[in-house]
Amino acid sequence: MAGDAAALSRRRSLAMAVPTLTSVRMPTAAPRAAALAPWLVLPAGLLVLFLAAPILRLFAASASGLPAALADAEVRASLALTFATAAAATAVGVLLAVPLGYALARGRFPGQGLLRALLDLPLVIPHPVVGIALLLLFARDAAAGRLLALFHLHLVGTALGITAAMLFVACPYLVHACRDGFRALDPRLEALARSLGHGPWSAFWRVSLPLARGSIVSGAILMLARAISEFGALVILAYNPRVISILIYDRFTTYGLKETLPLAGLVLLFAFAALWAIAALADRRRGAN
Repeated sequence: MAGDAAALSRRRSLAMAVPTLTSVRMPTAAPRAAALAPWLVLPAGLLVLFLAAPILRLFAASASGLPAALADAEVRASLALTFATAAAATAVGVLLAVPLGYALARGRFPGQGLLRALLDLPLVIPHPVVGIALLLLFARDAAAGRLLALFHLHLVGTALGITAAMLFVACPYLVHACRDGFRALDPRLEALARSLGHGPWSAFWRVSLPLARGSIVSGAILMLARAISEFGALVILAYNPRVISILIYDRFTTYGLKETLPLAGLVLLFAFAALWAIAALADRRRGAN
């Protein structure tokens, strides 16, 4: 009995020790602030001006029409569909990208370079090509499409298809963020947790995952923003029901530029807010370190 009590006490002390590892911060060198060299200011300023001028012009032209756009029932329905499908794609992406990002950060296995190239492929190919590829695979007369039909699931022209296309084109951003977040962690923290009696899953769940949470959240926000802005793949796979990017294109081709500006302004505001949130999270992590 005394031996069992001692073993139980030892296990409890080990379990209590692991959560403290999530607060460990490895020493880092203090960043040095330096003034920009004069020869950098002109080209840097020109690029910033080139990026900022169209965005500011669009916002100025669309600001007055934002209230009317939000009062439009079709716009509200499109926004609701867009956010719902993008959120669903992001939720599925988190479940799949976190393990894959961890495997890429910690594992060494054959074909890792090929896998990285495959993950980056959606970032470089034209997104209508993505739509064509998904259509070939999941069309109603394709093998995968017929299999899904047995469960009354269809991807062509449905919200499920919108979610699948968003997941395909946006998930690499989240995988990269997870990989970089786990790669930045000192592996000695996991080794220490294992030396305290915790297995690989426990060390991952109680040490690595909490420490990489900031990178995962930033990647999820970026994936959400990228999914909301998707257009090319959806034109092919699911033109209807119309998400906000499709609605913008439809109104531009039907009514012209003036009717499109408020919708473009709404998407611009959300994208800016998402990127601002990511920058704020990054600044907070740097401040914590």
